[in-house]
Amino acid sequence: MDRFLSSVGKFSVKPQIYYHNEGYFVIRFSNLEERDQVLYSRPHTVNNKPIIMKAWLEDFNVQDEVLKTIPLWVEFSNLPINCWSMKTLSKIGSILGNPVYANECTTGSIRISYARMLIEMDITKAVPGSVKLQDPKGRLIQ
Repeated sequence: MDRFLSSVGKFSVKPQIYYHNEGYFVIRFSNLEERDQVLYSRPHTVNNKPIIMKAWLEDFNVQDEVLKTIPLWVEFSNLPINCWSMKTLSKIGSILGNPVYANECTTGSIRISYARMLIEMDITKAVPGSVKLQDPKGRLIQ
């Protein structure tokens, strides 16, 4: 975990890493900006396996934590230019779950071939492969 953290960011103070036998790591960062740098930068893997990262909540309890909702990076391709506002992207993300974050290329419309959002989704339900939208002229977009 130490090597992983070193590979994803520069920190003013080395983050403290706590391990739990249930397979959890709790990482304490010195500030929210450094936490967000790791949490929201991109999908992450350790040993070529995806890892699930969530911001710590006050009521977190390792024994009660059942992974029903997890943050997933979702790509939306084929979006018309008029769908690139944060309000519209948030509405589209809300179809799938709770939008958490949009990457910098998406928020700045730097790359418009697809939008990428981090969405907290209920994985006990089927994850749709696509979303259908209706534009202001009534055309369906998938």
